[in-house]
Amino acid sequence: MCFPKPEFQKVKAGLTISQEIHWFLKNVDGQNYKFSDFEQSVKGFNDILQGRGEHIKAFIVRLKEKYGTLHVKKVDLIEKDISNFLMQKVLLDKVYDKSSSQKYDTEIYPHPDKPLKIITQKIYDSAVKGGFPNDFFKDSYFEGIKFYCLPDCADFSNSRLVECRFTVCRAVGANFNNATLDGAEFHTSNLQNADFSSAYIRYTQFRDCDISSASFHRSLLNECYIADCVLDKVNFFNIHFKESRVERITANDIKEFRTVQFSMNGATKEECRKNRESIYTAFGVPMPPPPIEKMDYLLTKKTNRAKAEILKFIADFRKQHGSKKAFDELCVHLKGYNKDSEDGYFDFAYDFTNKGHTVISTIHLENGKLRLSGECEIWNSEYLITDGHKRHADYTQNKLSGINKAWKNKPHTR
Repeated sequence: MCFPKPEFQKVKAGLTISQEIHWFLKNVDGQNYKFSDFEQSVKGFNDILQGRGEHIKAFIVRLKEKYGTLHVKKVDLIEKDISNFLMQKVLLDKVYDKSSSQKYDTEIYPHPDKPLKIITQKIYDSAVKGGFPNDFFKDSYFEGIKFYCLPDCADFSNSRLVECRFTVCRAVGANFNNATLDGAEFHTSNLQNADFSSAYIRYTQFRDCDISSASFHRSLLNECYIADCVLDKVNFFNIHFKESRVERITANDIKEFRTVQFSMNGATKEECRKNRESIYTAFGVPMPPPPIEKMDYLLTKKTNRAKAEILKFIADFRKQHGSKKAFDELCVHLKGYNKDSEDGYFDFAYDFTNKGHTVISTIHLENGKLRLSGECEIWNSEYLITDGHKRHADYTQNKLSGINKAWKNKPHTR
């Protein structure tokens, strides 16, 4: 296969090429390629294109030898698509360094919070050739755009992307802070150090991407799909997986995974548990211990002095400030117990109002004295355990020191 000098261009995704290969083979060799084999067949072809299976050159040779005589045009077209795809992959390591001061005449999208400039495919393609002006991507509206080239640290903050596709695109350090991604697709893209903090991500796919050192801090992934991606040192602090799936990923050193929230609309507890368990398994993170259902049972267990002191305090607080029912699902975990000093700290969560207003706090036992490091309120989370780190400013925060001050007033509602 001959490769000309690589240039940034729109190419088909590896998944798309794999699907087209399957349908072609199904039509010409239906005995070996059936409709029922579609998913597994496409995955196999895509693995070849991504370098996870048979060598691509050997695959092309085999395709030509078996089908090239009778279907030469289609086989040549497949080879061309593969060639363009592989040339674009070479550019994933190349930094785009063009810039421009050109001003584009854009229409305005009437967003309720702030008007957004509308970037069309024509404007984007023109900017790729001439260079991107400052703030080209920020506060913008993109619909159906096929991205194949971006400068490093492209700033999409506060922008809205609807049914956009990033295909074999270098997006290193891209900033999607507070952006909305609706129906977006990322295929074979370099998303290292990308920032999706506080982003609303719905119906979006991440396939065959490198998402290492990215941050999804406080983002919502609603019905999203992550597959065949590399996620190394990714920050998942307070991320919310809502009816999302994760499969066949390579994950390592995931940050703040214990603060991840999970939810599914109209699902049973068992379905929620299986979904949560599948994501924990995909990320290689052990499932947290199940919540303790009865506080009375917990108090009767033989425990060390640190745990006993804290449990007694919580039980006293329950009697003074809340009903028994509100605390029956109190969840307590010992995190850093020191056998010599009997110092330690607990993170615990409880539903103060029985309405899904889950309060998260950390109680410390230091030199025999109890201390509360802080508390904040999270909506509709289930047994969410945190470590008392500083929360985002729009969360209720009461930095209290001392037991009496800690529980003097009921937690505020947001």
